[in-house]
Amino acid sequence: MLRAILSTFSLRISVLLLFGFIAAATNFAAPFFIYKLTEFIKGGAANPELTWHNVKDGVGYACGLCFVQFAGYFLTEHMTFQNNALGRRSANAVIALIYEKHQRISVATNKEFSRGQIINFVQVDALRLFAISK
Repeated sequence: MLRAILSTFSLRISVLLLFGFIAAATNFAAPFFIYKLTEFIKGGAANPELTWHNVKDGVGYACGLCFVQFAGYFLTEHMTFQNNALGRRSANAVIALIYEKHQRISVATNKEFSRGQIINFVQVDALRLFAISK
C-alpha cells in the first residue's frame, strides 16, 4: 500500500524535495549576505562620499538579503501547504482503498460483525500500517 501511494504521488514528493533543497540553500545564503554587508559597512570609512558608485555594492547586498529571506519564507510556507495537502490526499487514498476492500467482503463471509465494525477493523489496521511506515 505504501508503494502504491509513493508511486502515485512521486512527482509531488520530488517537487517538494526540490523546494526543500532550494529553501535550505536560501537559509545558508542569508548569513553570506549579512557578512558581505557588514564588510561593506566596515570598508565605508575609507570612502565616506555618498555617491551611487560608492554605495551600489551595499544596496546590492541588502537587496540580495531581502530577496533571499523572502524567497526562503515563501518556499517554506508553500512547502508546508503542499505537505498538508499531500498528507490529506494520501490519507484519502488509503480511506478509498479501505472502502474498496470493504465492498469485496460479503455478508455471508463474516456474520459475527456488522459492516461498520469491519470497516473500523480494516481502517485501524491501515492506519497502524501507515504510522509504522512513517
